[in-house]
Amino acid sequence: MDRPQILVVASNAAPGEMLPWRSAIPYDVVVVATFAAARDYLKKLPQLVLTGLKLGAHNGLQLALCAQASGIPAIVLAPSDTGLESEARAMGVRYLSSTAEHDQLACIVEDALHAASVG
Repeated sequence: MDRPQILVVASNAAPGEMLPWRSAIPYDVVVVATFAAARDYLKKLPQLVLTGLKLGAHNGLQLALCAQASGIPAIVLAPSDTGLESEARAMGVRYLSSTAEHDQLACIVEDALHAASVG
């Protein structure tokens, strides 16, 4: 069985800041820095998208909608904002504060990968 593939979109943050827990789960990671590159990569159907909020003229919620249209779950990792968090929840997107503990993020990623594999 192929290892799960996660698309990480990190335009402002270093990818390592979003993935300090990456050795905890066996998966392959593809990192891109722009909305356009991420949207193009969605054609390869990664199992999960992990994105920051700010992606130039676009944002992580817009990318999450593109991912969902292809059946790919997405997690937006961004500063705490109750309005954006509510918007994300209404769209069916996981919104996680960028100040979340690494263990919490690892668990959410693992849960999303598991849900994608059985869903």
